[in-house]
Amino acid sequence: MAYSIVGILAIAIHIIANLDILHDIGKAERFSGEKYYFFFLLAVISYHITDGF
Repeated sequence: MAYSIVGILAIAIHIIANLDILHDIGKAERFSGEKYYFFFLLAVISYHITDGF
């Protein structure tokens, strides 16, 4: 139970810390590195979600 709470906190902190990247999904003038970092963030968030189950 405590492990899942830590996972939920990790997701919340991760989203808050990277809100500027996650908020501007469809921005046309995004640098190529930001696009790859966006996909990396999605992978990390999905890992935290699946690890919580």
